[in-house]
Amino acid sequence: MERPGPSRRAEKIARELQRALSAIIPYELTDPRIKNVTVTRVDPAPDLKRAKVFISVLGDDKERRRVIWGLIHAKRHIQAGLKKHVLLRYMPDLEFVYDESIAGSIRMVKLVESLVKKPAAEGEEAAAADGVAGAGGEGKADAGVDAKGGAEGNAGAAGKVDAAAQVDAEGGGADGETGEEE
Repeated sequence: MERPGPSRRAEKIARELQRALSAIIPYELTDPRIKNVTVTRVDPAPDLKRAKVFISVLGDDKERRRVIWGLIHAKRHIQAGLKKHVLLRYMPDLEFVYDESIAGSIRMVKLVESLVKKPAAEGEEAAAADGVAGAGGEGKADAGVDAKGGAEGNAGAAGKVDAAAQVDAEGGGADGETGEEE
């Protein structure tokens, strides 16, 4: 059986807690361990007695542990500050958790960037090794379209071929027309 999502009230409380914590942590806490912290989201339990506070820390693993340790030690002060900012009958017990999603996103961006740079560098090396597409040399001017729909081949000194223009020149349009009148 699938667990229902958070209620509208729980979502509203989560937004208010995040807003208040984003003001309390950097501006009201004087602990030197707690710096460069961002509250990314708050996930309250269905009964609203507990709430996970997801944080992001600018720094390495050692800095992250130091910040979480500082937040745990300042938890009572943070909850007292929350009582001033958020009007609730019962203030949820806070649990501070490092948000891995931002670090994962940064890792993915770096991975994609490395993959994009790597094939471009390999393509340049292969072209230089074949002696094709040199500035004074003669390159292949006919670029075809491979099975995946991408352009293949070299374009001589110009270096780029518009695959759609090549398909149109060969008599096929992008929408399957042959270019012939009926």
